[in-house]
Amino acid sequence: MRVLVEDIRTNGNEYTAEQWADAEGIFEEVCDELEQYEYTQDEKTEISRLKGEYMLAIGRWKVQDKMDVVRDVIEQVSGAVKGLTGEKENEN
Repeated sequence: MRVLVEDIRTNGNEYTAEQWADAEGIFEEVCDELEQYEYTQDEKTEISRLKGEYMLAIGRWKVQDKMDVVRDVIEQVSGAVKGLTGEKENEN
């Protein structure tokens, strides 16, 4: 988990959608593996911290990804409106 979180911390801003999907799969596998063992309180605290950092990073990416989609839709609608407006002006 630590390696995954450190890689996201270092390279996450450059991750593609495919890399984020891979990270999600790795995270789930690691979480499943971690559930098979007992841990000290310090280890549990560290695991929780790493999970939290991962969740925050993936959450940020998902929000940014959705914002990019919304921006694209707005640009398309704006272009369509300008096109319709321009056509109407040319007809008069």
